[in-house]
Amino acid sequence: MVGTTTSDSEVSETVAQLHTTVDAVSRLHESNHQRGTRDLAALTREVLALLQVAETAAVSLVAEAIQRGMVHESTAAGPAQWVSRLSTGEDLDRLLPPAATPTSGPLMPLVDCPDEDVHHDPPDQSNADTCEILRLPGVEPLIASRIAKVATACTQRRNTVLAAAVTANSVGVAAARTALIEVDKVIPVLPSAHRDAVFGHFLNLPAGSGSKAIRELAQRVIATYADETFLNDLDERLDHAESVTWSELPNGMHRLVADLAPTHAAHVRHAINALSAPTPGNSCCEDVFHRHTSGQKTGEPDPRQADKRAADALVLLLTRGAEAIDNGATPTSGTARLVVTIDLDVLVGNVRGCGRTEAGTSLNASQIREIACDAEILPMVLGSGSQPLDVGRSERLVTRGLRAAVIQRDRCCTYPGCDRPPSWCQVHHIIPWSHGGPTSLTNSALLCQRHHTIVHRDEYTATATASTVIWDLRPRSMRQPNAAA
Repeated sequence: MVGTTTSDSEVSETVAQLHTTVDAVSRLHESNHQRGTRDLAALTREVLALLQVAETAAVSLVAEAIQRGMVHESTAAGPAQWVSRLSTGEDLDRLLPPAATPTSGPLMPLVDCPDEDVHHDPPDQSNADTCEILRLPGVEPLIASRIAKVATACTQRRNTVLAAAVTANSVGVAAARTALIEVDKVIPVLPSAHRDAVFGHFLNLPAGSGSKAIRELAQRVIATYADETFLNDLDERLDHAESVTWSELPNGMHRLVADLAPTHAAHVRHAINALSAPTPGNSCCEDVFHRHTSGQKTGEPDPRQADKRAADALVLLLTRGAEAIDNGATPTSGTARLVVTIDLDVLVGNVRGCGRTEAGTSLNASQIREIACDAEILPMVLGSGSQPLDVGRSERLVTRGLRAAVIQRDRCCTYPGCDRPPSWCQVHHIIPWSHGGPTSLTNSALLCQRHHTIVHRDEYTATATASTVIWDLRPRSMRQPNAAA
């Protein structure tokens, strides 16, 4: 960066002023209770202004350090670590190479010390006991990364417009980071547009618009100017990138994370919002989703927070969807009804233990006793040998109860070496129905789609009991008399 040369004394004076400011801000809380209403609001406004210009100033300083090669020559692994380490007040001699020791003196420590000499050459900690150090928690990795990435971008000529906007405090650092991401999405839509012009779209947003407004603007630009082929390709890429994952938290809660394409996200959000409005308590029923008619007394306010109401709405939607599947409204390879298995001795409280769902989630006996009252959840009580009863039926298709029993016994695809879960599997008739095979536990086995095809193609057979399935992988063994029990 080109500019007027600053003397060492001016730099030292600036560092001292910043030190005084930081020290003063760190002590504001000591007298907050003594401030008048207007003074409290004025101080809050100034501190928020300081918060914004400080991050912008950090970007400018880090950009200068990157251009000078200081970050590359330091002991930091990169710009983000440079920011993180400086934010904790780390000694500069540990961060900078020996040749980079500043001539204007080290960064002033944030301490309250006696008047006697507290500077040492070389620096040491011999005076640590006589000083009250203002301990810095360090900035979060997300903030350090944001400052580093925007600073790096500001050193690149193609981002001159954005760099100028950041320096002028007309755009926040977080919004600048988002603009850097979104501009690369918009450029393919406006191939004839200059990068600076695209940045201009984002920088013309009202003050305080933030990252969300920038993302929404980018979506509007794409929707307005992109051709049909581009939009179709984008939809296809987003559709293929969709995912839903589960994780179990240490406190026993489970976390559901869904990455959805815009259309699917809109459907899900609309459905959840439709059922997540506050529902006042009432005396006519226990349904928290009950809707009262106009003029009817509503009783107590809904005590649930917004996120809890959204969670209840999601569970209700999934429950109703599973019910529709089991009632034949949607084709499926198996039941969508939750099945929970538990030993009888555990259920009645004779011994301690737990039950489990098909996915392997453990539930305690108290929880299972409670959900056993729910018609949408099927509890399966096991005998002393942990074996479900044979629930053979004369129907052509596997019943819900039989599928549940097969899943409890098999746990996964029974083909040797395969461990695909029950949700990926179908119940296979070991002796085909067309050959007189019954729909029963001892004539059933879980097979994933791939191995179900292989078994029928090569005509393999198996021997099944109430506790196990053993496959005979001799080709055409299905045709041999008395091959299966």
